[in-house]
Amino acid sequence: MPRRVEEVRCEIRATPQDGQVRLEAMAVAGPEASGRYQFLVVKQGGGGLTRSSQGGGFSVGAGEERVLSTTVVSAGGRDRYEATLSIEWDGHKRSCSVKSDEIGERL
Repeated sequence: MPRRVEEVRCEIRATPQDGQVRLEAMAVAGPEASGRYQFLVVKQGGGGLTRSSQGGGFSVGAGEERVLSTTVVSAGGRDRYEATLSIEWDGHKRSCSVKSDEIGERL
């Protein structure tokens, strides 16, 4: 029977606040894990196109969740964004993303 890959999940939490959205890049571990992450946010709005990229190492204890990175983007009128989080640990990879239109009803 093949060995089951121990899971580390990625998650992006989008919280509306005063015409902006707070984006938190999260790692959620089953077992203890460490590795690297990359958090990319692309925003299109009245001021044009902007890209923000953050990354580095992470470690998270068994059963814990850890905020890897946080950024705030404007969420008015024509502002649109897409955030993508990629994590790598022990030779495994996961990625997740969120788009502004996916949380539009909460803004």
